[in-house]
Amino acid sequence: MILAFVVPLGGVIVGHISLSQMKQGLISSQNIGMAKTGLILGYVFIGLGFVFGIIFVVLYAALSPGF
Repeated sequence: MILAFVVPLGGVIVGHISLSQMKQGLISSQNIGMAKTGLILGYVFIGLGFVFGIIFVVLYAALSPGF
């Protein structure tokens, strides 16, 4: 879950791996809530990154004098 705040893509990858291992019975499913939370936060932060990236590009293009 912490990885989702620092590196959102890493949070998504680790979340999917842990959920897969929980379904296979390789690790305890006691922390399934934390795995799902990390997965959701990872996707949310990736989406927010894209939105803010698009906003930044549009504002930069609108405010640059040569465009």
